[in-house]
Amino acid sequence: KEIGQRYAKRAKAMAGLYNIDIEGIGAIISTLDELEENKQRELLETMLQNDLDKGQIVEKKFIGFFNIPKVEEEIIQNALMDVETQDILNALFGADEETLECILRARPPREREMIRSELESGKTISNKERAASRKNILNRIRKFV
Repeated sequence: KEIGQRYAKRAKAMAGLYNIDIEGIGAIISTLDELEENKQRELLETMLQNDLDKGQIVEKKFIGFFNIPKVEEEIIQNALMDVETQDILNALFGADEETLECILRARPPREREMIRSELESGKTISNKERAASRKNILNRIRKFV
């Protein structure tokens, strides 16, 4: 985690992304993946401000839980086909409404209602469980992108 944060600080401190090639973008994406969601957003915004073109490349290639709504619905359906309901439920705790709707559209109607009911029940899960479920879902989506 410390290494990821160090690379994130370095990427943030760069005066633009002019010398980043494809491998460099891959390294930035890997680094972003290790950071917390709010840090991911912050770093992406900084990259977009420093160099819009290269920042957009990183933004397009990086799929975080917060930007799942930008992924095509068919990709999400295929990626989540074999994911267990409990994993989806765990991942959706604390998710914004747009992400929630995007993922629920990929599930059968009865399962959608059950997930909504569980989310509204006030039950909570640990951050560790939520992070593991989100990572699992993101890894599946990335295989289809």
